Order: sequence, then structure tokens, then C-alpha cells
Amino acid sequence: MNFANDNFKLLKALRRLAMVLPPLFAAILLFACAKDTTGPGNSNYAAGLIAFSAYGDSFQTDLEIYVVDAYAYTPQVDNISNLITTDCRPEWISGKSALIFISSTDHNSALYRFNPSTYERYLFFSTETRIAKIAASPVDARLIYFANIPNDSRLALNILNTETLDTTRLAEIGLDDDPPVAWSTDGTKLAIGAGAVLVFDMEDGGLLYSLGSRADYLAWDVAGERLYILRSGDLFRADSLQEYSVLIGRNLALPAISPDKRYLACVSYASGSSLIIIDLNFGDYITVRSVHPPQFSCGDYRMLSWSSDSREVAFIDQENGAWNIYRVDRDGYSAIERVTDDVTFKESLAW
Repeated sequence: MNFANDNFKLLKALRRLAMVLPPLFAAILLFACAKDTTGPGNSNYAAGLIAFSAYGDSFQTDLEIYVVDAYAYTPQVDNISNLITTDCRPEWISGKSALIFISSTDHNSALYRFNPSTYERYLFFSTETRIAKIAASPVDARLIYFANIPNDSRLALNILNTETLDTTRLAEIGLDDDPPVAWSTDGTKLAIGAGAVLVFDMEDGGLLYSLGSRADYLAWDVAGERLYILRSGDLFRADSLQEYSVLIGRNLALPAISPDKRYLACVSYASGSSLIIIDLNFGDYITVRSVHPPQFSCGDYRMLSWSSDSREVAFIDQENGAWNIYRVDRDGYSAIERVTDDVTFKESLAW
């Protein structure tokens, strides 16, 4: 990758200056750095930022975290981890005011926090076990993380308050490095695919109910009353009592639900490995274009991610041997813009 350290420093300086200069000059500086489009609760600094993990070397031994501003006129990829550990699973928290990611060795893990307005990073949590996965509450400072239990075949599901660092054990589940997880929009429920689907009350930590069905992906509707479940390539909607089919026979994979819970972007292998966008209200879909998912399994592969306003989808694709990030409006008919311009294999998008 071309990281252009001088330009990186200049970008950080411009962002800091924009915080102290009079409004008119600040607006000029910010316009030069990013398009003035923001989602609810997002700052101008973070609206276009896409975080992702990628290998820093051609041997795929050094996994790092990067950010790129999709709304910049000349988007530049910046390495925000640059640690000797394996850095992965970026997650935006608290209205996109900060980014959390895991940094692991063979025996322990730490969580780092990145500030998008200052481009500063700091260590705020560490543990003497490996953290397998994190998922942030959409409304407050809570973060769940899965950690290996020493001398046990299960994973511990813990709740971490990212402000106070208080930790609570919620449950223990069967060993799976990437169990599907979904927070409800108001943060009161958490669904986990641990064999059966388990739904927890996140106000008191109790188990509300379980669904006997297996899930490869989970997402709540906007009211937090029904779950969307992807299983063996088919899409279903389920409440605590019944399950209904939404889209069957399209061999769906790699899904991502929009923040407004109206659309699901995914790859349809029945449509020639095409990126499609499903209208969840009606169950119909549009085809955006053919894409090229990797032919190998990764621990955390999020090929698709939505902008905060649910209007655009970012996706990873391969063209002429190069892996890059692209974005397109959800209508699928507008021009597809390439955000990055390098060849490194990229894993997990978080817009």
C-alpha cells in the first residue's frame, strides 16, 4: 500500500485546525478533506470513514487496521494500528465517535480505541486470554466480546462497559470463533447464534427465549420484535413463536443489513456471484453487479458495509488481481466509485 506519511500528518493537522479555526475557515478545510454528508449522530470527521482490516505484506502474515475516507476527493488509506500483533475486527461505537479493534498474540488480546477526529489511538483494555469477536451496542458504551476460557471447550460471552471497563459474564456458549450476533436498535436485546438462536434481555442479562433453528447471520428489524435469519443460503424472518420465509433459493451469503433495517445487501451465488440489495419490506431485490468473493475462509470476512444514512453500500471486490473497496448507491443504478487503489487483500469493512 502507499501510505504517504507526510500526507497522513497533513490530514491530521487539517482536522485539528478545523476544530479551532473560525467557522468559515473550518468549513473550507473540512470541505477539502471530506464530503459534507453525515448520518445521525456522526461527526463530519467520521461520516465517510470506512475501517477495514488488511494484510500489510504480500505473505499475509501481518494483519492491520486501516481507515479510508470514502468522501474525500482523493481517498487515502491510513494504517491506524501498525502493531506487531494481529489486528482485526474493527467496530464503530457510540454514534461513530470512536473505533474499537482487537489486537492479539497467540495467548492474549487487547482492545484499542481510535479517535476519528484526532487520529489518535490508545490501549484501553487487555486480557490474558484471546478475544474471538466483539460487537458494539448501537446506543451506549457497552460492548460484548467472546473470549476463550482456559482449559474449556466453550467461549465466554462478556459485556464490557468501554467507559468504566466494568465486565460482566453473560453466558458461556459452544466454541465457535465467529458466532452470529445482533443487537436490537435500542440496545435492549441481543441475539446470538450458538447452535440454537439465543435472545437475551440486555437490561437484566436474562435469557428471553431461544429458537431451535441454526443461524449463519442474524439481524433485528427496526422495532426489535423480529429477527432476520440467514441459514444455508435462505433468508427467514422469525419472532419468538414462528418463522416465515423471505427469500428462498438464491444461495445468499456475506450479508449486511442497513442501519435503518430496511435493506439487506448480500452476495447471491444463484445469480452468478452477484451483489444484490433486498428490500426487506417486500422480499424483492435488485442486482448491482457481479462480484468476486474470495475462495478461502477467513475468520472475519465482512465484504459489505452500509453508510450511516443507509443510502450507500461499500463492498470489497477483485479486479485484475487487485482487491479494492468500492461504493455504490443502494438503487444500484448510479456509478460505482472505487475508494481504494492498491492490491492488498482486504477482509472486514466497517463503515
